[in-house]
Amino acid sequence: MRLTQLDGLRGLAVLLVVAGHVAESVVPYGGVVGVTTFFVLSGFVITRGLLDEVDVRGRVDLRRFWSRRAARLLPAFGLLVVVVPVLVVVLDDPDRGVVGWHVLAAVTYTADYARAVGGDLGVLGHTWSLAVEEHFYAVWPLALIGLVALARRRPRASVALLVAIVSAAVCWRIVATVVAPYAWLAYAFDTSVAALLLGCGAAVAVRVGVVRATFGNRSVVLGTTVTVLLVVATVCTLPITLGPLVGVTRWVETVAVALAAVVVLFAARGGVPALDVLPLRWLGTVSYGLYLWHFALLQLRPGGEPISGVSRLAVVALALGVATLSWYLFERPVIRAVRRRGRPHLAADHDGLSAVPGR
Repeated sequence: MRLTQLDGLRGLAVLLVVAGHVAESVVPYGGVVGVTTFFVLSGFVITRGLLDEVDVRGRVDLRRFWSRRAARLLPAFGLLVVVVPVLVVVLDDPDRGVVGWHVLAAVTYTADYARAVGGDLGVLGHTWSLAVEEHFYAVWPLALIGLVALARRRPRASVALLVAIVSAAVCWRIVATVVAPYAWLAYAFDTSVAALLLGCGAAVAVRVGVVRATFGNRSVVLGTTVTVLLVVATVCTLPITLGPLVGVTRWVETVAVALAAVVVLFAARGGVPALDVLPLRWLGTVSYGLYLWHFALLQLRPGGEPISGVSRLAVVALALGVATLSWYLFERPVIRAVRRRGRPHLAADHDGLSAVPGR
């Protein structure tokens, strides 16, 4: 069964990211909260799909999993890393001499740690989040196979181990919020994985009925309330009225991880009806391409001059058009072709930031 409210949440997340990049002074934490939400969503839907596969086939087919991830990720990403460097050169962007290094970091999925140590990847700076998810895709299915094997012999030990893994990641995130350089906290895989693992834990919680048993009929009220809090976190105007507040961004990022995990829990149980509207769900469908293109185009500096003012809105409209065409004419056909060659899918596919569902 397709969880349509997760599509809507994905649409909301990309709206927050775009708003944060277009008007940072108005939506200062849009990117922070939006990307965090994508991470939690990704952990949730990937784990849900893998658990469905275990239920039906008794095992996880790693080859199938990774081939489907490649089919979803690479077409749009490949188009981006070919076209955008050409634009950098043609438009006489100041980064034209180093864009090759930026592409290298992006295609090797090392952009997360490149940025964590202070590197500036220019028009491809946002590919750090794709690197984080790729690391997760490489590791988590293997870990889940181990947890499932343990659960068949010692169920309680498996649950305890999962809780320990998630707790360790969350604790490190909290500690890093205090002690780590901001760039490391914001971009590194080891600090970002807490959001992904909370999504994984949420998938397990929904599977065993924890949300329904705990909240029952109150799910809609509580889910809607937490979603509103998540959005409010992105439009905090304190930095505007009071000037820079040391450490605020760090804690907004960390609190957003927890809020996003709760929203995903409720949305998965149908607890946030406001997300189940067609425009948000459609936006969720093209969110991957929109995420990729809007940032890259906004960061272009034709002739050395940054894009500013109303022109930024025009660039976002262009990015939405490119993302839409890319999805319907390029990405979706590739996904469908890969599925036809493989075995039928087990459940409706949902994915996070770098894997918007195919239809």
